[in-house]
Amino acid sequence: MYLYFLFLYICVFILLLACVVALNSVYVEYIQRVQAIFTASKIIALLVIIVAGLIQIARGLFYKYLVKSIDKCVIVLCTR
Repeated sequence: MYLYFLFLYICVFILLLACVVALNSVYVEYIQRVQAIFTASKIIALLVIIVAGLIQIARGLFYKYLVKSIDKCVIVLCTR
């Protein structure tokens, strides 16, 4: 019974892989646009995180979190 499900799983995987390859071959321009959109969204997300971090550093709000995290590390290292 286990081998049957394993075989079924492998067949479904191969079928899905074949579909992805076929779609990628037929709709190259569409796939390129989708990839460009995903890449742009990742870059925008990284820029938002970086800018938010720089703003927090400029406002001086990182120091109390830095001290808390260092204290936690020291406490954990001292108790072990």
